[in-house]
Amino acid sequence: MKTIIPRFETPFERNGVLIPGLPVLGHGVERYPVPGGGSRTVRLRPGDEIGVLDREGLQPVELVVFSSDGQSSAGFIGAAGGHRPEGVLAALAHPDGSGARLKRALDQGGYDLASADAAIVFEAGSRPGELATFTSQVDGL
Repeated sequence: MKTIIPRFETPFERNGVLIPGLPVLGHGVERYPVPGGGSRTVRLRPGDEIGVLDREGLQPVELVVFSSDGQSSAGFIGAAGGHRPEGVLAALAHPDGSGARLKRALDQGGYDLASADAAIVFEAGSRPGELATFTSQVDGL
């Protein structure tokens, strides 16, 4: 997998003060920070590019993708799957925070996590700032 260094536009700063009104991300770019042990649910469309940035290094990430018809495959984003989504299941065990939001999204979409195919990104370790990129081939979550 090709490693890409992100080049995000940053706000202008003078004497410790950020100048408002400058875009931080390019047009059409969204950012979803995920706390350690947490989760995020993101709607996907075909052609969406997904970048997973490991800011600190040595932080494995679990990705689970569902198509709009409820099927799960890591291949939907061009990733290697074959893992049970242990991290996502652990996040669901916490009734507050991102686990609760994730559970609502899965329930609303009728997605079955028990049969999900998870991809583990940075499983063999990673350096700080390492980026893995994927492209969605489906409508889904």
